[in-house]
Amino acid sequence: MRSEFARLARAEPRIGRSFPSFLARACSLKENADYAIGHGVGITIAEAEQAVEIATRFVDAIAQPLDAELP
Repeated sequence: MRSEFARLARAEPRIGRSFPSFLARACSLKENADYAIGHGVGITIAEAEQAVEIATRFVDAIAQPLDAELP
């Protein structure tokens, strides 16, 4: 999924170049948050807040080209 998104994003100038790498980072954060066990593992509040902020921009960036294609 991530490699296909990166391929498609290259052709769309409205999608920031940092978003494909963010998608990979977000998947890693999710795995860590879901499955990390023990003291000192998981993600911090700051990491979660940053991920949510970038994810909001990510969704907005994807919605813009999709909205432009609607009749």
